[in-house]
Amino acid sequence: GIHITLAIAPKDITPDTAGKDVGEIRFNPAEQKATVSLGAKDKLNLETFRRAGGAIAKWTTKNKVTDAGLETASFSDFELAPEQIAFALAEGLLLGSFRFDKHKSKKDEPTPATLYFLNESFAATLEQATIICDAANLTRAWAHEPANVINPVTLAERVQELAKEVGLKCTVLDDKQLTEMGAGAIVAVGQGSQTPSRLIVLEYQPPAGKEAKPVALVGKAITFDTGGYSIKTTLGMVGMKYDKCGAMAVIGTMVAVAKLKLEVPIVGVLAASENMISNISYRPNDILKTLSGKTVEIISTDAEGRLVL
Repeated sequence: GIHITLAIAPKDITPDTAGKDVGEIRFNPAEQKATVSLGAKDKLNLETFRRAGGAIAKWTTKNKVTDAGLETASFSDFELAPEQIAFALAEGLLLGSFRFDKHKSKKDEPTPATLYFLNESFAATLEQATIICDAANLTRAWAHEPANVINPVTLAERVQELAKEVGLKCTVLDDKQLTEMGAGAIVAVGQGSQTPSRLIVLEYQPPAGKEAKPVALVGKAITFDTGGYSIKTTLGMVGMKYDKCGAMAVIGTMVAVAKLKLEVPIVGVLAASENMISNISYRPNDILKTLSGKTVEIISTDAEGRLVL
């Protein structure tokens, strides 16, 4: 495998060993060594190491490197704590190697390299970074899924399966239950879709069972937003599968929380609807009654996010 080292530029090393820019990589094929530039020493911070990690991930993939060892001896040369450096580098490596090619019949890029930190003392730090980055990449992957794959109903099914895997309690309220409890706003937003609204609640309780007020996270999951009868333009509608990203971030956070076994109870609420047009869609000037008992007059059906939340 290849050995990868980090170096300050330009004063502390010669120009033929590394470049001036963060993430610039010089490779010596005879020694199978790559040197990654960290840029100027006086500008060094944790983001520098994240960017360097991202550059390594990109470079190893592009050059079809199968495995590489990251030299950690130089970590002690910097003013930052070695554990912080290891964590930031791992973030850059893991987040930088993310690719969403699930639906491609032919993969454009090879599998990312296996990278080793050549120091076992960072094992706990790297495990924590891996949990967090895997959760972030799960968030990104689900966010990229189109509306014919993830809609309110299939999202609820996915989250239920995921909750079982990581040990979270999951409760799903369907459109009938939401109607009965008086949640008229979220029901109205999704009533024009063949996949009606779902309210998904994830709960994490610390292993020690401490009684404490939970931290509550609430995320919007509009799995697709046409704008409804206040319809978006063609270009404005492209990319509206990403109107669910708030809730995807909550899902990723809850997965990380469960795996890290935090000591604080956390509740995540996902408000899922698909804002479509049909003969039963809600309209401008409709008056809805919300869960609080207050009524809302609709001016624009493209302001659905505040309604589901």
